[in-house]
Amino acid sequence: MKKVNNVFRINKIALQRMISVLYSILAILYCIPLLPYPIIAQENATIISYEQYISVITQKLPQIKNNVLQVEKAYNQVEKAKSVDDTNLIAKGQYARQKMYTTGKSLYEPDYKQSYYGYTGIEQTLASTGTRVSLGLEYNASSITGNLTIPPQAYSVDEYRPSITATITQPLLKNAFGIIDRYVKNSAAMKLEIQKLQQLQDDQSVLNYYKKLYFNWVLYRQALDIWQESITNARSLVDSVQRKARAGLAENDDVQRAVSSLLNYEAQYKQYEIAYKSLCDELSLYFDTSITPHINDMNSMFDNVVSAEYTEVPFEKTRSWLIVKKNMDVMQYTINVADNSTLPQMNLILSASRKNYSDQQREALSKLPDTDYSVGVEFSYPLGNHDADAQLKDYELSLKELEHNLLITQNSYYKSLRTIMQYLNGYKELIATHNKNLQALISQRQTERKKYEQARLDLQYLINTENSIAMEKLTLLQLKVGLLGYYIDYKDLTE
Repeated sequence: MKKVNNVFRINKIALQRMISVLYSILAILYCIPLLPYPIIAQENATIISYEQYISVITQKLPQIKNNVLQVEKAYNQVEKAKSVDDTNLIAKGQYARQKMYTTGKSLYEPDYKQSYYGYTGIEQTLASTGTRVSLGLEYNASSITGNLTIPPQAYSVDEYRPSITATITQPLLKNAFGIIDRYVKNSAAMKLEIQKLQQLQDDQSVLNYYKKLYFNWVLYRQALDIWQESITNARSLVDSVQRKARAGLAENDDVQRAVSSLLNYEAQYKQYEIAYKSLCDELSLYFDTSITPHINDMNSMFDNVVSAEYTEVPFEKTRSWLIVKKNMDVMQYTINVADNSTLPQMNLILSASRKNYSDQQREALSKLPDTDYSVGVEFSYPLGNHDADAQLKDYELSLKELEHNLLITQNSYYKSLRTIMQYLNGYKELIATHNKNLQALISQRQTERKKYEQARLDLQYLINTENSIAMEKLTLLQLKVGLLGYYIDYKDLTE
């Protein structure tokens, strides 16, 4: 009877082990369909280099195109400002017929007068001196018809007065030497130079995001590979534990630990897969969905960045300083012009005419023998001149505001620069430390696997080490991408 009980007890234990093994196998089979597959098959993907990526982005980004338009608008303002040198053509004419009246009897009683007037000329401003020059040809002709009383008969009087006149107006106080006339042209040219610098600044700010996006693209691609490798290792571990369980050398809890570790890696993979697909959706606005980043490009850039030394670049050598400084120069120039605008307007006017007079049209037009001259001064000044004074004050306040903004920008620059340099140097040290730790963990895993196979180590230690290796690889990848991001910020800030 005792022998039968022992046999029954042995069979019961064997049955429990078989049930445990069967349960584990079912758990593994349940997990197999959930195992992830690579999102993009490498053999079907087109690899795009970092340079090609930036080139395409630069050509397609609407923000970049908009920055180009701003420069084109600034060029157009320069062309518009050239209007101050335009020559104006003036032409006008008039015909008049009027009834003539007399107050008493005279030898000649006019009836109607017909008159013709015509003028054509040119006017131009010489912006370099502020001089206004006009040259015009004037023609006056009239014919008066009436009657002579003694003897009674019809009679007409004709007269023709052609002339050519040149006039020069020279500002002496306000707009002396064309300071106001030249302002529009000079200001437009200065603002064009600022807009060109601003275009470089704005383009780089936009591109920096997409430069970092490329390396995040690499990060997600490599992170998926890391988790895929961890999944493969976890599956291998599950198989190993499964074999030990079938041999009666492992319990159900070890099997479930291995399965739980596998499921955890699959969940991590899924999270990064979601982020990767989201990033690919963003890039699909500019690229075909079948492309993949060139991982070696990131590694090459990382090698250059990690070996470089980073120094504090003076703010005065940056594009940001130059933009603010040129804006201050424009404002100072505007103040100088506005200061001149507060002066009285006093102009010297010189005029000379050649003319003729005759009752015969042919004779009048044949020559201009007579000369007239005139020299005069005109003066104008608004009492109080509040508008010009207030405008000058506005410009002076704007200049002070720019000076304060320059100091604010300078302080912000050095604060940001020193923070970035701290991260650059700190990340280099962190990467070196984590690299050493990764090598130590890989060596530790090799030893632990041997111990586990020899039943000298609990499974949980091996699982923990596998987790630590996966996280260490991911941390290293994130640190490398972070270092490249700070390098991009450093270049953006110091250029």
